[in-house]
This record gives sequence, C-alpha cells and structure tokens, in this order.
Amino acid sequence: MRLLKVATCNLNQWAMDFDCNLNNIKESITQAKQAGAVIRLGPELEITGYGCEDHFLELDTINHGSVSLFVIFLDFHDLVFVCMVFLRC
Repeated sequence: MRLLKVATCNLNQWAMDFDCNLNNIKESITQAKQAGAVIRLGPELEITGYGCEDHFLELDTINHGSVSLFVIFLDFHDLVFVCMVFLRC
C-alpha cells in the first residue's frame, strides 16, 4: 500500500483582488510542497474570492481568473492541486 500526503488550506482571500489571492495560493502550494504533500486542496473560489456578485458575469473576471490559473500551472507543474473555478456557460 502506498501512502501519500494531502494538504488542505483555508485562505484569507479578497473578492476581485487577483494579485493578492494569487500570492496567497502560491504561498499555500509552497507550504504544502515543503510539508511533503503531493496533493493540495484549496477552497472554492480561491482565485476570485467570494462576494463578486455580478462580476462573475463579466468577461474581465473570467480573463483575470484564467491568467491566475495559468500562472499556477506554470509555476507548480509538479504538484497535483485541486482548484475550484467557475465557468460561464
């Protein structure tokens, strides 16, 4: 049987503050890796933050969220992380 370490986090995210939220996410991923985790589970809406209300309908919110997610993928390609995102259908 193989064991693996899973890290969970609860971040202090702010609505529509993509730079701050991204920095918090990256720091939590770094801490998870340092703790030996191979999976990192983050909270829902950790990129955009809660309370965006009608901003979820704006293309700009989707663009900023997508860029943040892409930066995370580039910087942390060696760790499995679960990131809750929204998609407008």
